[in-house]
Amino acid sequence: MVETKQARPATYTSLVNTYFALKDTVGGITMLKKGIEEFPANANLLLMEVSYYLKLNRGEEVLNSLNTAINANPNNVNLFLARGNVHDNIATHLMHATDTEKQKKWETSVNAAETDYLKVLALDSNNYYALFNLGILYFNKGVILNNKANDITDNLKFKAMNTQANDNFKKSMPLLEKALKQQPDDRNLMVALKQVYARLELTDKQKTMDEKLKR
Repeated sequence: MVETKQARPATYTSLVNTYFALKDTVGGITMLKKGIEEFPANANLLLMEVSYYLKLNRGEEVLNSLNTAINANPNNVNLFLARGNVHDNIATHLMHATDTEKQKKWETSVNAAETDYLKVLALDSNNYYALFNLGILYFNKGVILNNKANDITDNLKFKAMNTQANDNFKKSMPLLEKALKQQPDDRNLMVALKQVYARLELTDKQKTMDEKLKR
């Protein structure tokens, strides 16, 4: 079908999966790129590409493709979620950077991920992955700001930075709590919430989460 120009997007996704199942990564990626060349705005093909490159920590390579796809599919939740994941992944790798340029890139990536996750929630307010990812994004940002605050000797500047950190912990809490209602047995989510409660000194909620984790 590919050779006779009869292939559709589903043809390519099936063929790529077949190559991967046969452990032929080169063949799979070659066919995936060919499919994207034929159907540059197809969400399923682009999501396959994103998934592959994220595993290799090469998410930046698919951002242009995702931007093109989103322009063609402005209400596709999965595309916004995928792009948010790419930005999130980039930010995670820069989380502990001390270089000024890398810190700027971290901030840009965090803001971009936040924008995409918020778009997902605007389209689907109960999307578990966006709730969880955005909650963790705010939590991680709070941790970084809190660490920066601890290095400040000026009392007024310390308080300002500490307030910013707590604001992010507060923003993460309702998102993670809403996600936990959907996945009440998710222990990773419970641990994350327990840490949020500890940061905000919500002792009763922290104890309740401790009890849930012991079950």
